[in-house]
Amino acid sequence: MRLKVDFTEEAKVRNIAIDKAEIDSYLLNATAVTVESGGHKVEAYKIHTKPVLYEYAQRTKQILSVSPKLLDTKEATRNTEEIISIKEYLIRRIEIMKNDASMSNKIIYDTIFEEVGIVIKGYTERNRYRKYIKDILALWIARDDYIKSFIEYTVGKSFKGIELTL
Repeated sequence: MRLKVDFTEEAKVRNIAIDKAEIDSYLLNATAVTVESGGHKVEAYKIHTKPVLYEYAQRTKQILSVSPKLLDTKEATRNTEEIISIKEYLIRRIEIMKNDASMSNKIIYDTIFEEVGIVIKGYTERNRYRKYIKDILALWIARDDYIKSFIEYTVGKSFKGIELTL
């Protein structure tokens, strides 16, 4: 199936310096491959080019592209479903902060937990996740220089969130 995406007007709105922006390609340019061996049959697809909708999202800056080593945080913490979600959320927020000066450089812990679907059941669990977040950020500072620094800020006597310096 062929797909044609004309995003000229959107590119102008997004201040992308081009006169015409159009992609004309197959929805998915792939070849089906079937292999049988030892009584097992495997079907796979060889993808020849980027999918057209991915290409469109990338060109209109709707997709984040970060170094894969940012996600490799085994030096700081183990990879669980919750930790992976926390890392992805932090990367999204940091990328937004880097590209939008009006975005606050503070991230509230409760917002992180809510956005990634973690229900905190007590003080000990909250502190454990706070530690994971701080360990990940410290690793990004030391190893990747992804952020310059962070501090934990309080409201009253409670740790409310983190404030980043990019």
